[in-house]
Amino acid sequence: MHDLPSVVPKSLRLSADTVRGEAHPISEQQACRIPVCSTHPSGCDIRLLRGGRRFHPQFCPHRGCRHHCRGVGFWYIHWGSYRNSCFGRIQRFRCRGCGGSFSEMSFSADIYIKRRACYRRLQSVLCDGAGVRAAARRLECSTGTVANRLQRSGRAAFATLARLSPLLKHHESLAFDGFRSFCVSQHAPCDLTHLIGLDSEYVYAFDYAPLRRGGRMSEAQRRARARFEEHLRAAPEATEESARRLYDALLTTADFPLKAGRREIWSDEHPGYDRAWQAHPHLIHAQSRGWFIHRTVSSRRARNQHNPLWAVNYFDRQLRKDLAEHHRESVCHARSVSAMIARFALYAVYHNTEKPRRIRGSRTPPAAERVCTSHAVAAGAPAKAVAKLMLWRLTCRPFLSREHLGEFAELWWRGQIPTPPDGRFPELPQYAFA
Repeated sequence: MHDLPSVVPKSLRLSADTVRGEAHPISEQQACRIPVCSTHPSGCDIRLLRGGRRFHPQFCPHRGCRHHCRGVGFWYIHWGSYRNSCFGRIQRFRCRGCGGSFSEMSFSADIYIKRRACYRRLQSVLCDGAGVRAAARRLECSTGTVANRLQRSGRAAFATLARLSPLLKHHESLAFDGFRSFCVSQHAPCDLTHLIGLDSEYVYAFDYAPLRRGGRMSEAQRRARARFEEHLRAAPEATEESARRLYDALLTTADFPLKAGRREIWSDEHPGYDRAWQAHPHLIHAQSRGWFIHRTVSSRRARNQHNPLWAVNYFDRQLRKDLAEHHRESVCHARSVSAMIARFALYAVYHNTEKPRRIRGSRTPPAAERVCTSHAVAAGAPAKAVAKLMLWRLTCRPFLSREHLGEFAELWWRGQIPTPPDGRFPELPQYAFA
């Protein structure tokens, strides 16, 4: 189910006029050794450099077909072709099981795209402190193109996190805390709660919890908050629900019985975290068996390397620095909850797979070394599997019905998380639900 396509569609190859300096196509093994953060002549769209091989679909893209999990035997036939101004000639197929037709582009990340845009450059710009308009200026495209590619990258990021989870060695202790930010207005604060490994600093999972503005406010601010909350008001138990979903993700990724003994789960003294822990029957059972133990530390304690929450604080600092919408009192704040979560997921995957865990000195490590020293490899994932997933994320289309996503990831994927104050939901294309 999680295998890479054996070949790349013929219609997705770059011509010799498009890619200069590439006389011969590279192999899949060579492509997997080139991370997406490297400066490759093709913009690291490696699938466009493979030539001389025909595309063979491995499954039917139509949900409900018996060949959707995996095609068995001669399950498809060639069904003509058509020409696209962006990708040239595109081969079509027809499934013998359901009778539906599809094309090579049905498996590509660029499905229904009329203009190419480099996903690697988009990630580099958005994870380097630029907003949507700044990214559009750098990529020389419209803000709508950036928003569209961001949603595609967000779905691929959630699928990458789900595929990385079975490859990790889940034996280290974990820490989680809420990253405080706001969306649309300061009257709509939120917590982006994330679960991080203490040793590897790998982001295992994250969640979103809308909050109600508190603290000292003037009368004018209270009246403004009341007008803001006329349509949508944050639920008081949102923090507990967010912690419960994180606990579910913790249980689904753990290996039972734990071979390395009891795992410590650290957090601050927020009462919502403890209430969610005590109300979770599976966690209480795991704690009674000696598999988990919940430990707390004061949030006022210095967040140095002697603090168990140091890994969380380090990731929070990187978020403040690298994502424009989370700069304090910034004019680049998020306008949509869905886009904010997509950027957070994109940055989490970038942090896990492409960012070195430790940078020693002033030198810039080569591409292969950045993969081998990433947080995912430190958490136990094989370096070759991480490189393949980096390649897959930029080239292939994830299918919702074929991914093992968590509850929060599926809620975001289906567009069921509203944006305050009017509670609007994002408009999603039909191919996102395949």
